[in-house]
Amino acid sequence: ATQQQIALYDREHDQVKFLHSWLDETATGDVDDLPFLLDSDLRPRIVSYPDDCLHDDCRFYFDDCWVNRMRDAAAEAQIIITNHHLLLNALELGWAGERLLPPAAIYIIDEAHGLEQTATAVFETSLTDYTVEQLLSRTIFQEHLDESELDEWRFQNTLAFQEVAHLSRDNAYRIDTELEEMKKLSRGLSALAQKLKLNHPYAQGEGTKGDSGKSTVRSGTVSESSKKLRKAGPTTNGSSGSTKQPKKALSEDEAAEEKRAYDLAIEALSSTATKLMTVAVNTHSDTTVRYAVRVFDRRHTTLELHAAPINPAGQLHDFLFHPEEDEPDEEQQETDQPVTRRAVICTSATLATNGNFQHFKSRCGIEATGEEHILPAVFNYPEQALLYQPPLPAYNYRNADLYYSKIAQEIENLLQVSRGRALCLFTSWSGLQQVKDRLTTAGSPSIWPLRAQGDAPRDALLRWFKETQYSVLLATRSFWEGVDIPGDDLSLVVLDKMPFPTPNDPLHSARMKLLDESGSNSFGDYMVPLMNLALKQGFGRLIRRAGDSGVVAILDERLSSKGYGRQTRQDLPPARFSRTFKDVHKFYQSVLPSNAEFALNVWAWRGRGDPLADEATEREGAVHWRWQLLRLQDGKADIMDDAAADPSPFPLNTLADAECYAARQGLENLRERIERAGRATTGFAVEVRSQRLTMDPQTTDPQTTSQVADLHQAWQEAAAQWQQLTLITIPPVD
Repeated sequence: ATQQQIALYDREHDQVKFLHSWLDETATGDVDDLPFLLDSDLRPRIVSYPDDCLHDDCRFYFDDCWVNRMRDAAAEAQIIITNHHLLLNALELGWAGERLLPPAAIYIIDEAHGLEQTATAVFETSLTDYTVEQLLSRTIFQEHLDESELDEWRFQNTLAFQEVAHLSRDNAYRIDTELEEMKKLSRGLSALAQKLKLNHPYAQGEGTKGDSGKSTVRSGTVSESSKKLRKAGPTTNGSSGSTKQPKKALSEDEAAEEKRAYDLAIEALSSTATKLMTVAVNTHSDTTVRYAVRVFDRRHTTLELHAAPINPAGQLHDFLFHPEEDEPDEEQQETDQPVTRRAVICTSATLATNGNFQHFKSRCGIEATGEEHILPAVFNYPEQALLYQPPLPAYNYRNADLYYSKIAQEIENLLQVSRGRALCLFTSWSGLQQVKDRLTTAGSPSIWPLRAQGDAPRDALLRWFKETQYSVLLATRSFWEGVDIPGDDLSLVVLDKMPFPTPNDPLHSARMKLLDESGSNSFGDYMVPLMNLALKQGFGRLIRRAGDSGVVAILDERLSSKGYGRQTRQDLPPARFSRTFKDVHKFYQSVLPSNAEFALNVWAWRGRGDPLADEATEREGAVHWRWQLLRLQDGKADIMDDAAADPSPFPLNTLADAECYAARQGLENLRERIERAGRATTGFAVEVRSQRLTMDPQTTDPQTTSQVADLHQAWQEAAAQWQQLTLITIPPVD
């Protein structure tokens, strides 16, 4: 095995070991509550999906099922809080006669601006190249089909998805042709489901009934039925024979579970065949868009297939806003109770665009005229917030490196005046990576603790951000909403671009085409409103309480240079607006306890010349230091490190000593500059940022106490020359 394979195995082993202890503590069983991301190969082996549920035939159904516990609680509740996805699923199932949630007379939908997106996900058909493989790995198919048979189905699945993969090299692309191999796979799996049903090993007559009415399978019954099934062979290769061993006699409960599992496997097989056919045929191209997406992972690439409604307004109209099921149920018919019509209340801070709800209503199928209210802002935005748009060049893909270098430098300047405490939101993963690489480079790293989306699960990242002083989090679109970080933990929100939907995304492209064909302006009527809503959501991450304050920086020139940008700015909360960095500096001076004009960042580390090295892994080697001096009003900076400086006259045996020396040298450099300009240091305030520095450093090396004391005295003398000197202690790299 390669070192990489061994490392992957060790990581999976550690994750499984943690899961065993976590299961004794979790109240929900939700894998999203884990403090790490499950490996993609491990997740399908331990996560339960709806098609796997045995319902009341499962031995854990009544006492140890997290889903049932939540359903039971919902059935007894007067108020149910759920998410959009579950609500729409429940309403759709309600039309089919199933009840996932109890009926309600009033539905309050918060964050309703996302309803169309959720409806698209709920009402679409989707599968991956792993769907059939995962289905065939079920124990039922392993027991009742030969391995050669299973291999044939896997091979046909490979052919079907290769047919799709060869259509385009793009990461996302529309499917406009009939998929013949996929239709063949669909028909084959459908025939296999019928064959399994006809050769049902648990059908009535093959078992004896106990007191409960459930079948008890006799010894040998299952294996004999399986042999008959295998002799029939699959529809594609006709293989036969079996090497499976006969089963032992099953208990009543075990037999019921196996029968239910067998039935569910057939249902899942039929359902998968239907999904494959839905994606394969081109019969509803006017209402459905079929498309493929390549999803890249550490180990492999997954091909996702989708058949999504171009406009889910019809389903939302029928299931939610104008349901025909508001007719009397049986109980109401018998008792002549009046029918309570459904009231639906949609709320969101970003529901309106251009001062009205027309975009939302048209996209969600709302025809009835109800009450509409746009309420004034509850916060004092002109006092609490500053909207800053720097004069940066427009994005040009031909010169993306230069663009992202300027973006990263602007963000670094903002972080220096905000003291970190920043959420930087990007419209693309590549943009995030470009900026992250520049902010964490060994040559000039940001001093602030920094993490990015993908380093840990979403909840773990947000928890780290709240618990870590002066932290910086880089994230993409999933963090533009639903993030609530009130107080001093968040004082800066950076939005790299106006968040337009990707125009070549197959779903958005199909919707734009439909609008253009109907005579509408797809850019103005669809793309701009969606961008507007997303931008307001990103802006809304900053001010969460009456005492919050901070800066929202939108690094997109189109906010001022384009007509739609200027209109969008009018739709944003009424914060003060500036295009001058000095105004950002003044704003933070007014809300922070330090009114520093200069900042001095100090690093110390051991070993190789990397100030970001984890101290736990770099205990050996020489001590190194670096200082960075910044003029906060415009971000101008100078850097000096021990490699370019004269040797220290003081012994630097510890990292604390090295920071002390670097800070003293940086302050001396600043003093000389100020005095050359004919000014006095007593007229300026400085902020010093480091991990270990204090105003009264203590040595831990008794052999050099005298010399180190001289170093500390030199630092204290340098610090005492300023009108104000503030120390900021940065959390260490973890």
